[in-house]
Amino acid sequence: MRDIRIEKLASNLLSHSINLQKREKILIEIMDAIPLGKELIKQTENIGALPFFNINVNYLRHVDYNMRRPILV
Repeated sequence: MRDIRIEKLASNLLSHSINLQKREKILIEIMDAIPLGKELIKQTENIGALPFFNINVNYLRHVDYNMRRPILV
């Protein structure tokens, strides 16, 4: 499902905050915000810039030190 807020945020970040231009390179690091990251990559390609990206999904939220094992959330 399309979320216009994510599209607008990505557009504002790329065009107003960093003024991304055609043929520029950009590193996009995604940490748990997968929909925003995908939209940033899509709009970067639409601009004609070259996106490099790194996805870090943090599933490990808490370690139970008594059991000495991670609890996944």
